[in-house]
Amino acid sequence: GLTKSPHAINRAAQGRKVGVAVNDVQRARPADIYRQRDGRLVVRGTRGREHIIERNGELVTTIERTHSQNLKLLRKGDRVPASRDEIEFLKGLAK
Repeated sequence: GLTKSPHAINRAAQGRKVGVAVNDVQRARPADIYRQRDGRLVVRGTRGREHIIERNGELVTTIERTHSQNLKLLRKGDRVPASRDEIEFLKGLAK
């Protein structure tokens, strides 16, 4: 399943919404899941919430990013839509 990094645990203690990551992954459509240049996966939840997840299934952090900021990252090539295998991997973590 999805595990939390020490950073994510700290962010949760500071009030970040890391606890909703599993729900957001379960609800995410393929169009809500991306891969960053560094290989980490990004799941966009509601209200601009984004969960950054390592390739090993560890939740790194949860941040807020507007739709326009997301589009800018896509235009710059800093993130691309996730592959079907990446999406299936994430969905498997959230069961």
